[in-house]
Amino acid sequence: LWFSAWGQHSIYTYNPLTKRSQPVIVDSSTSSYSQNFARTLWCGKDNSIYYVTSGKQLYQLKPVDDQNGNTRYESFKYNFKGQKLNTVFAIEEFRNNQLLLGSSNGLYIYDLSKKNISRFYEESPSARLFNRSDIRSINVSSDYTIWVGTNGNGLFRYSLKDKTCKNYTTETGLFDNSIYASIVTGKQIGRAHV
Repeated sequence: LWFSAWGQHSIYTYNPLTKRSQPVIVDSSTSSYSQNFARTLWCGKDNSIYYVTSGKQLYQLKPVDDQNGNTRYESFKYNFKGQKLNTVFAIEEFRNNQLLLGSSNGLYIYDLSKKNISRFYEESPSARLFNRSDIRSINVSSDYTIWVGTNGNGLFRYSLKDKTCKNYTTETGLFDNSIYASIVTGKQIGRAHV
């Protein structure tokens, strides 16, 4: 289990068998991370951990095994190149080497290969429906659907196939318009649980 603690300024692992947690960034005072914390973590296919700090930097912790079989983590920092990205609450894999970042001022795509960030499909009128919302959760299903949970604007279902968007709110059956967490199950039919 990986987690970030509010007041401890580090990323930790927890082993339920030993009931012990330990910092992955052992000496956070040597890193710019010492004054920041992460609100969300995401694990990539290569077991790298990605997080965005309150200092608005995207980091990657990449596992590297040494000769003794011990795992250490190399840290990589990615810059947002002038984009004013506020607090990031959600990270989700989008396409090859791309991450979706859900922030308090909208949805962004970060391209890890190009080290470039851009607002999510700014040219799409239907994406603009949620693109400036306070985003708290993101899920991408295998049927090319993105579910976007917002703080106050409900849940959005965006189809990558035809670039259409549907908004679910209390007026259409949601219990609340603030969606802070969601899980997509039955990925073939794209059912979201909030």
